Amino acid sequence: MSALSKTKQVFCEYEKFGLDIVTISEPRRKGCVEKKISGDHTLFKVLCREKTESRFAGVLRQDGFPNLEYLNLGGGLGIDYTGEDVLPQPSDMISAIRQEVSPEFKIIVEPGRSIVGNAGALLVDVIGTKKNVAKSFVIINGAMNDVLRPSMYSGYHRITPLQVHQSAEMGKYDVVGPICESADFLGKDRMLPALEEGESLAILDCGAYCSAMASNYNLRGRAMEVMVEDYSWRVVRTREGLEDIISCME
Repeated sequence: MSALSKTKQVFCEYEKFGLDIVTISEPRRKGCVEKKISGDHTLFKVLCREKTESRFAGVLRQDGFPNLEYLNLGGGLGIDYTGEDVLPQPSDMISAIRQEVSPEFKIIVEPGRSIVGNAGALLVDVIGTKKNVAKSFVIINGAMNDVLRPSMYSGYHRITPLQVHQSAEMGKYDVVGPICESADFLGKDRMLPALEEGESLAILDCGAYCSAMASNYNLRGRAMEVMVEDYSWRVVRTREGLEDIISCME
């Protein structure tokens, strides 16, 4: 079944319940138009085509869904997770949308990541190091419950020491948490100086991930949240303890 046929089938199922479908989320399949801006950076994928120049949403509107009003393009612009990428600007995205989307549709984008993604950092302490025949490890007090992206879908976050190291000796380390399972890592094969217990690291580009995706997995309390504005800061969420976690079980 084609992508268009599957989408129409879903719309029909919703209409059985009297629901007015006002958004579509296109399947990322063969045949989707991929709009590229600034070299190899993909801005968004939208408007699946059925070997025709007709726009995807336009086809749906003409083929039994005349009340289709909105196109939700999802997260829109990304962020620079490496510190080296050159990303498209909002004006590039607007220009691309105007070229591909019929003007009668109302466009929805969710730009939160591009606004706050680079603004957040998780601060952690080194609680130990270890080495085996194949790997060297830095063990921190942060874990996969604090930043789930690396273990869930290999998300990359820059990791940098907060102390100045005079020695130029660098090594390759896996940065891991204290939960004893293979998925508990924040970064693999990272070039770092030799670190000692008590030193601190910053896990960068965490945005709101450490808040929205954090959990109490393994009975770990969520981290304190601190808001920094200009030269001042304030606590906006206190660190959770065991009593906080079990209070909901009473």
